[in-house]
Amino acid sequence: MAMSGTKVVELEGIVEELEKSKLPNVYIAHIKCSDGSKITLDIHKKVMIFDRGDRLKITIATHMPKYEEGRDFLARGYVFNKKTSDSVKKLLISLWGFLVVIETQNEEIYNKFDYMDEVYFHIKNLGHT
Repeated sequence: MAMSGTKVVELEGIVEELEKSKLPNVYIAHIKCSDGSKITLDIHKKVMIFDRGDRLKITIATHMPKYEEGRDFLARGYVFNKKTSDSVKKLLISLWGFLVVIETQNEEIYNKFDYMDEVYFHIKNLGHT
């Protein structure tokens, strides 16, 4: 249930790849969403709640979504850039230095958030495919 004036995007996807970052204990997750969007996410191994092949529900919202402490991943950050290249639109979110890039052709996702919107990025692991 969205509160008045709140912005929410919900996606489901599969973790297609996990690669080690050049930063110690940090991984780069590549998630392919059911709507064709792609999410690339930096995440520290201590808070990584998923593995390759897991199905995830991802919520990006301007209000704190419901979450299960100790089971879900939840972080607060800011939309710091929006780019368009060919037909691909990119929404870039900084979670206190950890980068989230959402690549989409969906105008609604791209236009939902503005520069410097404070957002919550929530991941719920729905299990292995």
